[in-house]
Amino acid sequence: VENSGVKFEPRFCDIPQTTAILQKMNFSASNIWDLEDKLRTDVIRTQRGESTNGSIRTKLLVKLMVKRKPHYYIENIVYPMALLTGSCLGSFAVPYEDVADRLSVTITIMLTAVAFKFQIGTDTPNVSTSTEMDKFVLASFTFIFVNTILNIVAPSFFTEEEDRHSM
Repeated sequence: VENSGVKFEPRFCDIPQTTAILQKMNFSASNIWDLEDKLRTDVIRTQRGESTNGSIRTKLLVKLMVKRKPHYYIENIVYPMALLTGSCLGSFAVPYEDVADRLSVTITIMLTAVAFKFQIGTDTPNVSTSTEMDKFVLASFTFIFVNTILNIVAPSFFTEEEDRHSM
């Protein structure tokens, strides 16, 4: 079942033409979607160009109401990304003089986040608009990036302050 983004409110989704029977208890995407009891049908006429012999046919479109289960995305994407993002705060436990060590922590976390983004790209729909999860992942990258910049810039502030106090 395809959809236009990672949202959790119920919506109608097209049923592929190759599907003849859809049983609620055997629904293959039940780990991600809940099938609602609502059904919508539309009868349309095909275009001449859709047929090999140029004939116009009647076509039945069937749409089912589905609701996305958020637990899959929360447990497998949001929660791990939040832990990964929060772990970059561990760089502040490294002494501020050890810039290389602090940067190695944040850059390693950034690379891990990039690899994680590639992995979750296969689990999320490819749409042209930003979903809430895309915004969350972007905010996580921004937080890690700002942390990296702080680890580069902050030692120079402490060094200048120490120089002033030593005079």
